[in-house]
Amino acid sequence: MERHSIIQRLANAIFEGFVKPDGGQYLSRTGTIVNQPSLRVRKTRKAFALVRDAAKEVKSKRFWTKACFRQAVGLMMKQRGLEVPMTSGFSWQEWLKEQVCCLHDLAQKARRNQWRNMDTSPTLPWNPEEPFWGLTVANHTVLILIACPYVFTKKTGIT
Repeated sequence: MERHSIIQRLANAIFEGFVKPDGGQYLSRTGTIVNQPSLRVRKTRKAFALVRDAAKEVKSKRFWTKACFRQAVGLMMKQRGLEVPMTSGFSWQEWLKEQVCCLHDLAQKARRNQWRNMDTSPTLPWNPEEPFWGLTVANHTVLILIACPYVFTKKTGIT
């Protein structure tokens, strides 16, 4: 896949995920692409999922670089005719750098947290009729006493 199509795909994904849902109102009002720079917010996770899906067919390891994001955000702003509020002291280069850093940080967080996706990992069947009396922690079995804590403390003297 050639570099221009990778940048185009990333630009479209950023637009679809972050700008299109509200029609670009947040971007034009605040001047930022990402509402919350954290993946803890469902809306941001959903938007960044579109960006992550854009990378599935790309074989290049250099897809998630700041240079790719810089070119993609610039292309998105140019192609879609988007504008940000320009106040005194506004610098296009500084604005672009801030937005790229935010998107790049989200990409790094998403990559680090990718292994935590437990929805796709297989689970073991649990038999509720099978008694569970202990938990193994660091090669030591810890007994779980739920039924009669009084009997345990009375016989052993442990409180």
